[in-house]
Amino acid sequence: MRNFALNKFANQSSTLNYKGFDWAADKAVDGNTNGWDADMYKTCSATAPDHKMHIWNVHLGFVVIVKRITIYGRVNKVPDQLSDFELYTDNEFHPRLTNLTSFRVQKPNNIHIFETNDHPANVISVVRRNTWILTLCEVTVEGECLDGFFSEYCNNTCGRCYNGDSCDKESGICPDGCDPGWSEMLCNVECFEGTYGHGCNKTCGNCLNGSKTCLKTNGHCIDGCKSGWQGDRCNKECEKGTYGSGCRYTCGFCLHGNETCSVVDGRCSMGCQEGWQGKNCQNECENGAYGSGCRYTCGQCLNGNETCSIVDGRCSMGCQEGWQGETCQNECENGTYGSGCRYTCGQCLNGNETCSVIDGRCSMGCQEGWQGETCQNECEKGTYGSGCSYTCGLCLNGNETCSVVDGRCSMGCQEGWQGETCQNDSSVYLIAKLSMEDITVIVGSVVGMCTGAVIISIIIIADLKKRNNDITDSEMVLNKISIRRETASTESPSNNTNTPSYYNVASLFIPRRIATREDNVCEEPQFEQFVYEELQDNSRSSAYSTINYTEMGAATRDDNAYEVAQITEADYEEIKDHRIIENDMYSTISCK
Repeated sequence: MRNFALNKFANQSSTLNYKGFDWAADKAVDGNTNGWDADMYKTCSATAPDHKMHIWNVHLGFVVIVKRITIYGRVNKVPDQLSDFELYTDNEFHPRLTNLTSFRVQKPNNIHIFETNDHPANVISVVRRNTWILTLCEVTVEGECLDGFFSEYCNNTCGRCYNGDSCDKESGICPDGCDPGWSEMLCNVECFEGTYGHGCNKTCGNCLNGSKTCLKTNGHCIDGCKSGWQGDRCNKECEKGTYGSGCRYTCGFCLHGNETCSVVDGRCSMGCQEGWQGKNCQNECENGAYGSGCRYTCGQCLNGNETCSIVDGRCSMGCQEGWQGETCQNECENGTYGSGCRYTCGQCLNGNETCSVIDGRCSMGCQEGWQGETCQNECEKGTYGSGCSYTCGLCLNGNETCSVVDGRCSMGCQEGWQGETCQNDSSVYLIAKLSMEDITVIVGSVVGMCTGAVIISIIIIADLKKRNNDITDSEMVLNKISIRRETASTESPSNNTNTPSYYNVASLFIPRRIATREDNVCEEPQFEQFVYEELQDNSRSSAYSTINYTEMGAATRDDNAYEVAQITEADYEEIKDHRIIENDMYSTISCK
């Protein structure tokens, strides 16, 4: 143990001056313990006599743990100059040292030793009362620095010793090393930035805002971790499927799963799974897009994009009309239409090119023999052609043998009719084929009939003249028509008597020599009695419209339909304006 009193400041209540020499207080702390010296005044202190209280003090300069106090007195002549003294300290709790273990070394040494049981003190005082003098040859105060201090003067603070231990009070070295975060022998140097732990031998992790936020004691990151790291020390990489600071975010729908998800920012290095988009593949495809990265456009799904799978684009409810395939991106092939193209086009004109893939409608109409918007309905009996807009002729066995395609009668015509469609009156053509001899015979046989017809016509004309003496040219023309009509019916050849006269249709044979057509074929004007009467009455609106007139009971068609006759407006105007020529008027009227 060290003597903390050596050469420290000392004072006393009075000082003895003997033979011109002062027995000063500091001579008791000069390190000389010899109480036999003849020049004792040089090594001992003494108070002046004749004082009731004698006090000597030594100031240690700082608080120390006092373990032992040793007092050396005079051993020559007057050793009792140190008897009956008391020890005091500046400790406010224990000013007087009473709990002392002391013993006295008897002559010849006159030494008093006191064990103080680790009493802290900064000033040691020796007090003697009611005596004539106090002589001290040496006072030693042995002990150690307070815990936490070291050095000769106990004025250095210990470093950060492990677990709060005190350092060596002489050298300052920590016996078990430093607390975490401190280094060097005296544990008084903090770890450099980026290191921590015992001896600063560990490296900080991936702290947010750098290593300055890393605690030097345990390496904890006080601000959290950089993206991609987790744990108190931020030295554990994020597990697969997580990312960001502290790994508190979940990866999106990366292609090939979490293997391609960045632990730093969650980006998917190889793109997204089908149905997802965005850098982190966390945004679902919007309506109308599908596939990886939503880079594909949905097809023509039924009910729109709501039924389009964002994963593979499949249409859960099928396709809109005109489209097919799982994704409804393939237009219907020619000949099909509707949702999923499961319907077959009808008999469109010009084939499937004109069939709508949406609803099957035929934009250019139907092929012959079919009708309806989709041309899937065959013509009803009695009609034929595109859209079934034509009426069958007089086929043998009725409409059963009429082709819905072109109106041809597969089993021939009824009597009195000819042509592929049995719509031509055979009497005209029979007459055209007769030789002159045949015609002479025929004319002779019917001359009586013709004569009668002429007489009747004259009577009619006369009657008309009687009813209206101011007859107009137009009416004359009409009367000519009337006469010629009657003449025509009278002069019909006898072998054409099967032609139904009750049609009220004028059938006139015009010989080739007066025919007006360039091909010089016979002409056959036809119009109904009703039209004739309308012409006579100058009823313009009915004259050139299509008129249906035949009594049902007299009709020859199987379906009892009305017969049709037409005269054009031009014909009517020619008659009205007196521009009609007897032989030309028939060329402007329906001719077969």
